[in-house]
Formats: sequence, structure tokens, C-alpha cells
Amino acid sequence: LEQEGAVFLMLGSGMSRQRFLSTCKRGVAKLLAHLRSAGALRARAEVQVEGSFEPYTDPLLAGKVDLVVDLPDNRGAVLDCKWGSAKSHADALAKGDCLQLALYAHLLQQMEGASVAAVGYFIATTGDLYVSADGVFPQARVRRPRDGLNLPDLIRQARATWDWRVGQLAGGEIAVVPEAAKGEFDGPDGTLPVKGGKSWDEEFLVTLGGWE
Repeated sequence: LEQEGAVFLMLGSGMSRQRFLSTCKRGVAKLLAHLRSAGALRARAEVQVEGSFEPYTDPLLAGKVDLVVDLPDNRGAVLDCKWGSAKSHADALAKGDCLQLALYAHLLQQMEGASVAAVGYFIATTGDLYVSADGVFPQARVRRPRDGLNLPDLIRQARATWDWRVGQLAGGEIAVVPEAAKGEFDGPDGTLPVKGGKSWDEEFLVTLGGWE
């Protein structure tokens, strides 16, 4: 709270602060139950990962994984912790729209050699865990990507998309994609779908409680 929760420390925010702390305590208890049911050996928070699409090639990719769960038999799981929007994150897994998780899993495998058995989202407000594969977290809700899409497929599409975009930039072409784009900006076969960006002020409005 002292480092990143200044809003909760303001005068008059005592009730909001207490509600936040109570939600966190319930969420952590449920997360521990998920970890125990999976036989987790260790859980590591904010794990720095880096690498590339193929070892020792450009571009350099890097990030921090919210939670890496070490499991028996040299397996692991990569989890992203979210505060809300359980349905949207469950749907993202089911649609295979989870490139960030796929990249984290890919980089973790490069760095440590462990097999990533599942990726998923832990929803702190409800304690629900949505994962991409059966048989890893017994109490989780499985949302296997449709149409046979898997994490290596996403990595291949990301690599193809990178190459396509680099080629555009080399030719002096920059695509400005509107919010309402419906596929007309998509690239060649094998690349990821191109989506329009969010409104520039959306995150600020959420932070301020939906003020207009």
C-alpha cells in the first residue's frame, strides 16, 4: 500500500482500504488451496524472464511473470494474477487469446528447461483459477483453447507477425489501426489477428473509479 496504493491511504478511504485487505486475504487463502491441491513444490512471484523466439536470436523478449509454480516431475505452471473480469480472462484462454502467457511460458522453458504444463489466470477477487490444461490444478476451471490452438502455435504466429511488422517498418510503412478495426488490417496467413487499440484514457478512468 505504501509503494503503490496511495489512494487507499488517503483520508476518508479507511473502508475501501479494509475491503481491499479483506479481499486480498481471502484470495491468498484460496490461492494456497489451489497450490496444495496441485502438489506444488514452490511458488515464485514476479519472476524475471528473458530470451527470444529462437535461442540467441533477435528480438530480445523480456518480462515479469506474476507467479511461477514449480510442480513435481520438472513441470511448471505460469499464472497471471488479475483483480477482476473473470469471464473475459476465461474467454481469452478459451479463444487462445493469451499471447502474453504463451511468451512467458516460452521464455521460462528457454531459461530453466522445465516443461510448462499449464498457463492460466488467478482472479484475486473470487479465488477462481482458470487454466489451459486438465490434470494440473484439480480445483481449477479448465478453458482449453478451441480449434486445437496451443502455446507453440501462438509463438509461431508471434514470430511471423514480428517479421511482417519489421518488413513494414523497413519499407517505411506504419499502420495506424482504429479502435473499431474488424480484420481489414490483418497481415499474411500465419500472423496474429490485428486488433484496434483501447481508448487512450480508459485505464485512467478505471483508476479514478469511472469518472468522466
